[in-house]
Parts: sequence; C-alpha cells; structure tokens
Amino acid sequence: MESIKSILRELMRGVLNKNIEDEGIFALEAKKRKLLPAYLMMIDTSGKYTEEVLEITSNYIDIQLQLIYEDHVLLLSREDAIEDLCKDIRTNIMTELLIDCTIAIGGTPERSEDLHIHYNHCLEIIALKRRFKLPASVYHYEKMDFYRVVADMNPELKESIYQKVFNRKFEEVLDHEMVTTVEEYFRNNLNLTDTAARLFIHRNTLLYRLDKIHRHSGYDLKNFSDCWLFQLAWIIRKEK
Repeated sequence: MESIKSILRELMRGVLNKNIEDEGIFALEAKKRKLLPAYLMMIDTSGKYTEEVLEITSNYIDIQLQLIYEDHVLLLSREDAIEDLCKDIRTNIMTELLIDCTIAIGGTPERSEDLHIHYNHCLEIIALKRRFKLPASVYHYEKMDFYRVVADMNPELKESIYQKVFNRKFEEVLDHEMVTTVEEYFRNNLNLTDTAARLFIHRNTLLYRLDKIHRHSGYDLKNFSDCWLFQLAWIIRKEK
C-alpha cells in the first residue's frame, strides 16, 4: 500500500509541475482509487518540520494522500466535515511539535487537471493571511472573498471606505476589548449567542458593545447594509 502511495505522490508532484504524461497516469489512478473529487489542503509551517507534519497526518484514515511539495505539506481528503478535520490536525501538530501552523483549504478538484488551480488557491490563502496579518488558523478559500476583494481594490477607494468608518470619535473608543469583540463577532458569522459564549460575556453585554460601536462609528453591525461596509473597512485597517 505504501509503495502505491509513493507512486501517487510522485505522480501528483508531476501534475503540479504540469507534466502532461504524469497528469494522464494520475488521472487514471485517481479514478481507479477514487481519490478525486477531494478537498486539497495545504499545511504551512514556514518550511519547518515538514517531515514530522507528514508523519502526523499519515495517521489519519480520512486523508487519502499526503505529500511534501515546495516546503508545504499537501493533503487530499474526501471528508465532508473538512474544517473540523483540519482543526483537529492543526491541534495535533501544535501539541506534538509545539509549533503553530496555518491550514489552507483550497477547494475540491474534480479532475487531476484541476489540482493546480486549487493549489494556487491555497497559496493565495497563505499570501492573504500574511498580507492582512491574520492569526495562524484554518482558512477556507470560499470564505476569503472579503480579503480578496480588498486585495484587488484600488488605493483611493480603500482610503475612502476606511475614512467613512474610522473617524476620530470611533478611533478614541477602539480599545483592545472592542477590537476583540469585533473580531469574534465576524469570526462567528454575526451570531450574537455564539459570539457572547466565545467571549465569556452575557449576551446583553455584547449588545451594549455593539451599540457603543454604532454610537461612535455610525454603523450598526446588526444591520446588513452597515455591516458589510464596516467589515470591508475593518479588513482595510488590518492592511495598514
């Protein structure tokens, strides 16, 4: 079994290097072994401990294939609860190796020729994470749209949106507690109950903080039309 996986790893490297012959063979093997469609994930440890990370992931039955490619560990998995799987892998890496890491989920390639597209998605996630100074975590390409929009936005429009939200009055009350509240609120998809639980505060306390943001910024984060513009400005602020 391991010899077959070794062959598949080499073939997948060939596919990512755009070797047409390897792509054809890998396509046949992937179909025979039902490797695809599957999620493609990338584990980024800044080029360190890749062999050790590969060994940790080899213990997961939900991982169909894993390999090292260009200083990253790549994984293929058909697991439906992919973010939960990635969080578990990340926790194990942190526990066993005492290092932090980011796992990028690039999407679900249907065919071997799609692998390179989703590999580039993973690279884009890592680049966005560094550009916007995001914490090490698990990131799904499908949930990075706000960051991708801001990254492609022209500087004049960015500054205009930023100035609309971050006026002097709002900047004066934007302390660590407020920043943490906003970050957690967005991380929990604007869910009040989940955000309050994650912050270990009462729901009414969270509502008070959101009301304070509304009073000082003019933007109500419980209102969709206000919230999406505020979130854009918040991401622009991360880039500064």
